[in-house]
Amino acid sequence: MRKNFFIFISALLIPMLAHAQIDVATYHADRQQLICYHANEDGNLEGVAVVDNDITIILMNNDATMQSIDNSLASLMFEYEDVDVNINYIVDGTRLLRYIYRWKEDADFQKLREKQLVYKGELTTLEKMDKYLSEGGAQQVYDVASHTLGNLRNPIKVCYGVLDQYPYENGKTKIIDKEVFDGIAKDLSTIGESVYKKPVGNVFQLFNVWTEDWPSKVYQWLLNYRDWNRKLNEQEKSWRNGLRPKVLQNETTPREVITIIKVIEKNRPPHVDIYVDIVPKNIVTVTKDSGKKGVEGKLKEREPNAPNTGKAAPEAKGTNNGGNVRVPNPNMTAPKDSVANVAIEPDSDVAIEPDSDNRSEEAKNAPPKGDPDKLLKFLSNFTDTTKYGVLDHVAIVYYTASGGEENWSYFREKGKLVLKSHTSFEGWGHRDYPYVRFWIDFANNIDPKVWGDVQIQLYTTPCSFRILNTYIIDCRGTQEEYMNGHLPHKTSGNIYYMPDGY
Repeated sequence: MRKNFFIFISALLIPMLAHAQIDVATYHADRQQLICYHANEDGNLEGVAVVDNDITIILMNNDATMQSIDNSLASLMFEYEDVDVNINYIVDGTRLLRYIYRWKEDADFQKLREKQLVYKGELTTLEKMDKYLSEGGAQQVYDVASHTLGNLRNPIKVCYGVLDQYPYENGKTKIIDKEVFDGIAKDLSTIGESVYKKPVGNVFQLFNVWTEDWPSKVYQWLLNYRDWNRKLNEQEKSWRNGLRPKVLQNETTPREVITIIKVIEKNRPPHVDIYVDIVPKNIVTVTKDSGKKGVEGKLKEREPNAPNTGKAAPEAKGTNNGGNVRVPNPNMTAPKDSVANVAIEPDSDVAIEPDSDNRSEEAKNAPPKGDPDKLLKFLSNFTDTTKYGVLDHVAIVYYTASGGEENWSYFREKGKLVLKSHTSFEGWGHRDYPYVRFWIDFANNIDPKVWGDVQIQLYTTPCSFRILNTYIIDCRGTQEEYMNGHLPHKTSGNIYYMPDGY
């Protein structure tokens, strides 16, 4: 009986041992940058939300690794395994998988994580959070994220320019309390209406009354906001035109992406216009009151409409101002883009719009069975300018919408590709995103001093042949390397790709 009583009392005490979740918000007046930090009940940093000209939200795991990063340009999700880090991208309507191999063997990465793990379980009070931020803890989050993205072979990192800033600048970054909040409100009101078109101004409009739990309210709202933003990233947007091929293809450079992002920033619609169907469109009327000094902003709200239906939108009530401020409802469908004609060259990709039977244009216009003409035409365009040697063999697999496969195998004879085998099976399922895999083998008979061959694996959409992924196996080397058993095997890209959707 005594033993059972002791177990019962212990069970009651366990919840009391847990810490309260801690939220702290900081503000940098010169940058007009708000940053919210969230530590969970275990005392570990769980999220960092940066709000300035955009909203960038970084979620962390308890072991100081990235869980996800989102902003209006791109969304990334990280999945850690014993050997690999799998990273799912969503950029302008396109989803792609990348991975980092042997991440635990990266000494620099481990050093960055170890700095962050010093604070594991320690962020249990506001005072400890303050100490953590002032000692550089916030910068370490940026460093881990930046280093992780820097290991990838394409310049996705440049979509997150916030990682190049210092999140906590001594003397200029202030933890928001009642006094700081009043100063921010005064500062924003004197700047004028333009600031309220930015995310940072929009947030202070939605939460314009200081309360002790103000940082918690803002952080929870930003998490809902992130879910909406990810839905928007899953759609092609005209104002982001050109970003996708620059970021997703291995052949591009960070400099090219920076150039395109500058154009996107210049042509980006006002933030409250982009998300007009997600949050109330807040219109600030700036008026002068003869009886007061300065400028006073008055907030008006317009009821949002449900996207594409014309019906009133379902809404989730916020907790600010007695629940009168509406926050994003995660059950709604993200709106279609209403902004077009930005000053940027369009790419050659075919726009993918869902039709009545839920199939994309790619699915409807994919090559018919037994007809590889489209596939070979694309292949010739790719191999005519190759630098890897002489085209020797091609294997093509078309993964059909019915869940089946069609296979072609070509070998080079007398300077031409000759079909040697063709097989297919129908399949009895449904594939939302059919795709094509090319295996292209090059015989290295150009330079007798160079031994070994090259194989390129391409994964493309079946209609417009947008390249989803490339993987190159380069086995070229010297005769001496081969004779000594040092067989070269240089690789780049991913060895495996299965599209989640494009």
